[in-house]
Amino acid sequence: MSVLRRVKNGLGGIVCLCLLGVGMAQAEFDNLLVSPYPTQHVNPRNADFTPYVAPTTNLKVKWKALEDSQILQACSSGSNGLLYCVRGWALADDKCNLVALNEKTGARVWEDRIDGQCQLDEQVTVNNPVIDVAGNLYLADSRQVISFTADGQVRWRNDFPSTVKSRKGLPNVPFGLILLANGELATATLGDGIMTMFDSQTGEMTRTPFDLPAEKRKPPKPSRFLLPKQMPSDFMDNLTDLAAAKIIWDFSLGESDFEVDNNLAVDEKRKLIFISSGAKFPNEKNIGALWAVSYADTDLKVVWYVELDVPGGIATSPTLSNDGAFAIIGDNDLNLVTIDVQACSDWAEQQRGSQARQQSCPQLYKHKVDNDITSSVVLTPDNRILVPYGRSSFAAFDLARDAAGKPTLSKAWETRLGFTPMAMSVSLGFNNVVWIPAYSLLWQESFIVALDIETGEELARYDSGDAANVTLAGDGQTLIANNLSFISSLFLGNGQKGGVWAWQKAAKNALNVFTDAPP
Repeated sequence: MSVLRRVKNGLGGIVCLCLLGVGMAQAEFDNLLVSPYPTQHVNPRNADFTPYVAPTTNLKVKWKALEDSQILQACSSGSNGLLYCVRGWALADDKCNLVALNEKTGARVWEDRIDGQCQLDEQVTVNNPVIDVAGNLYLADSRQVISFTADGQVRWRNDFPSTVKSRKGLPNVPFGLILLANGELATATLGDGIMTMFDSQTGEMTRTPFDLPAEKRKPPKPSRFLLPKQMPSDFMDNLTDLAAAKIIWDFSLGESDFEVDNNLAVDEKRKLIFISSGAKFPNEKNIGALWAVSYADTDLKVVWYVELDVPGGIATSPTLSNDGAFAIIGDNDLNLVTIDVQACSDWAEQQRGSQARQQSCPQLYKHKVDNDITSSVVLTPDNRILVPYGRSSFAAFDLARDAAGKPTLSKAWETRLGFTPMAMSVSLGFNNVVWIPAYSLLWQESFIVALDIETGEELARYDSGDAANVTLAGDGQTLIANNLSFISSLFLGNGQKGGVWAWQKAAKNALNVFTDAPP
């Protein structure tokens, strides 16, 4: 019986399974803090699944905070009663971009202000904090990779990003720090795909920066035909700095020249870092690829790659199955692609020293879904893949192997939400539901929706931003969502929702609290 089915067998079973799941997750990623959301995509495999039971019914807004700002990435949840949220204001605005909030009240506890000066610039907006088992935070902006203690003291900083000059004049902020079991941080820069690693205790670089041998160019026309071809002048107006808004536009839509539009995923058993980008230089066909970069030796190096026949190199962040057997990626050409990691590793070993070594690994399997896949998939512990479609629906597939060992996908359910597109944001799966953002074009309303992870049945919906990343606070009971309005900002201009909202089950005679008190 699967975890998903066992979790429905009574409240006692739910509580036991939740605690067991948290313990299992901690055993696999014991370098990360035990919390519902210690890093973007939850863990280095990009599973977007956290082993908690999420609240769904009878929820009321408990507090709202930072409503003058867009919060692009979900707030990371600590174990000390704090949420760590990142926004995107220029240093000249004197609005610090890393803010620690009290998860019970939403009040500010501290921010990245040292000796009166904010430390992080607007380009930090593409990252959210990684939190290690000791509660330390790791972040990056256009000038530095930096680590803070849980109470906001600077542990170290490395100026690597400020030394990287883009060949194309693009922002080269590191995107998606990953904390490995060996104590290293891995990342890649947006503009030119420069990969490097750092010692998480000292900030010293442990590897020579590696320029991914990929070439990525924007496709000849936007792949999402309903959206404007250029960023509207009032996009995210009054909610973020213009430079941060431009980055959000470019990498959220995947229509940029950025070599890296997605997060890294890591196979720690094989010591491989997976990254999606353009195909091998010179990429005359302007197609994409999934790259496997080894960190087993002193120098980073590509050991194999898989070409994805999509214009402009567009794809989602890769997701690794629990056993590391498969890498799963949406190629944005209506395909869910499954790649046999061990078969490609074996193939690369066989090709070593030959001309064929320059070829793409053939061990990939395409599953046509007839929908755009707008963000990375959610992968449950029992290999159920939850897929966000861009054209008003969400689907679930079960991943297995056939008699020959090849991956097979069988659809478990698909839920349609009317003429309601999914926003380009991370969906998060729990033991009982998957929370997703959506937007009604008919009613011009945005909301978050809870779908039963076993059946796809809609269990709850609440008004929110249309690109809300839904997570939990460290207490495992308070639902958190960044209230970014992405789709409505594209079409309706300024005056959109911003900030962070918190929901809890309504108590009798309880009053809602709305606060954004200064530190």
